[in-house]
Amino acid sequence: MLGRNQPSKGHALAVRAFAGAARAGERLVLGERQHSGRGLARLASELGIGDRIHWIGALPQKDVIALMQSAQALLQPSLAEGFGMPVLEAMACGCPVIASDIPPLREVLGEAGAYVRPGESTELGRALRQVGDDAVLREQMRGRGLERARLFSWDRAARDTLEVYREAAAAGPHR
Repeated sequence: MLGRNQPSKGHALAVRAFAGAARAGERLVLGERQHSGRGLARLASELGIGDRIHWIGALPQKDVIALMQSAQALLQPSLAEGFGMPVLEAMACGCPVIASDIPPLREVLGEAGAYVRPGESTELGRALRQVGDDAVLREQMRGRGLERARLFSWDRAARDTLEVYREAAAAGPHR
């Protein structure tokens, strides 16, 4: 997981899912976090996985890429998102994505990842176990994610935005 610890990001859901589904030796990495945050370390300890969670701060881009390329999956159990940049970055790195089934993440992920109902740590755990246990599925998700990520670029975003502005200007003032 990458990102700030906000309730809408679902970090506690990920900790619960990991506790229920991860195999011995697997680790949960919470990235772009300087420390464990209020309640998450306590929750991890209560669930008996405190020593299997790694809290890391912001990383240079090359290290984020290496982390994503070596991960079994990115968990994005958000309850709300504006866009879902970590999902796009994970796909571009060939990292399978397990995400909440919410419109912004569907828009980015398309059919390239696995979806779970928002707020469902049990479903998230099942998806994590399935992706972790099935190497063929992971490779399929990697391939679909790489293909999907190619659809996004800053140049395309700029062109699309310019087109929207042109259409708005051509429509004239609205009263």
